[in-house]
Amino acid sequence: MVVYLTRKIEDTEKAIEQIEKLYAEWLGNYNSDVRSQIYVRYDYL
Repeated sequence: MVVYLTRKIEDTEKAIEQIEKLYAEWLGNYNSDVRSQIYVRYDYL
């Protein structure tokens, strides 16, 4: 699975919050074997 997060450079703090939320609320629910199959890409415009 691939997750793309795209943000404008001005929204850096929002992007960091979004990344932290992704890990805390979603990826943290899976064990390391599952997390290793998920690729998260961060794109900044």
